[in-house]
Amino acid sequence: MRIGILGGAGQLALVISPALRKRFPQAEIIGTTRNSKAARKAPGMDRLLEFDPYYFDWQSLGRFDVLINAIGQFRRSDDDCFERAHMGISSLIIASRSLLGTPRLIQISALGADPEHPTPFLRTKGQADAILARESDVQILRPSIVCTPKTELVQRLRLLGRVERWLGGQLPLPREMMRSCIQPLLADDLAKAVVQSCLPNAAPRIAELAGPERISLRRLLALALKNVAQSKGRLPREVSLRAIQPFLRYGLAERFPSLITYNQIQLLLRDNTSSRDDTLTLLGYRPRSTLAYWQQALQS
Repeated sequence: MRIGILGGAGQLALVISPALRKRFPQAEIIGTTRNSKAARKAPGMDRLLEFDPYYFDWQSLGRFDVLINAIGQFRRSDDDCFERAHMGISSLIIASRSLLGTPRLIQISALGADPEHPTPFLRTKGQADAILARESDVQILRPSIVCTPKTELVQRLRLLGRVERWLGGQLPLPREMMRSCIQPLLADDLAKAVVQSCLPNAAPRIAELAGPERISLRRLLALALKNVAQSKGRLPREVSLRAIQPFLRYGLAERFPSLITYNQIQLLLRDNTSSRDDTLTLLGYRPRSTLAYWQQALQS
C-alpha cells in the first residue's frame, strides 16, 4: 500500500502520518512539501519530497493507493491566495489523478465550507470540495478547528491576551465575535478519521467532524488572559459590530495583520459548529473533550 500526503510538512501531517503508520505498518508513506530544506519529516513518514504542485511533474511522485490533500491556506487575506491553495490544488489533483494510479482521494477541508460562504477561506474551501465531490472514490473531511500544538487560533489568542493586558481592557471587540462558538476537535481524533477514510466506511462522502464542546471565543480569551503573567487582565469591551467595523478592518486588521486578519475576524463572527453525528459514525466512538488542551495551550 502506498499513501501520499500533500502538505506533508504541515501540522496536520505531523499527527496523521504516525496514525497511518500504526494502522498500516507495511505501507510506504510519502509526504510532499514545497520547501523540503526548511521542513522536517513527520514521524512514521518514509520520505518527504520537495514538490510544487504548480510547477513539478505529478507523474514523478509515482502511483498511490491513497492520496491525502492536507494543503490549506489560512493566514493570507487575499482571494487569489485562497483560490490557488484550495480550488487550484483540487483541480490539479483531478487533472493528474490518472498519472498517480487513480488513488482514493481524501480531502481535509474545513467545517462550514460552502461555495456560497461570504468569507474567502470557507468559500474557496467549499468550491474546492465541489470540484472533488464530482469524482468517484473520494472522502471529504470537514473538521472544525483542530487542536494541534501550534494551531493558528492559539497563537492569535495568546497574542491578543498580551495586547489586551497592555491596554488594560480597553480593546473593543464585537460582541458577535466574543459570543460566537467553535467546536474544536483533538488532532488524534482527526488522525483516526483520516485512517478510517483510507478504507470503505459508512460515513457520508462529505463528513463534518466536530468535538463534543461548543466553546465561545470569550471563554478562550479569558484563558489566554490568565496566562499573561498570571494577570487579572480584563476582557475586551464588547460593542456592536456596526459601531466597530471600520476600526476592525482599517485599523486593527490592516495595521496589525500579525495579530489578526480581516478574513479571520469575519470567520470568528459566526458560530463554527455542527449538529451532525458524522464524527461518531466515522470514529466509532464519541470524540474526546478538548478542554484540557485549551487549558494547557493557553496557560502554559
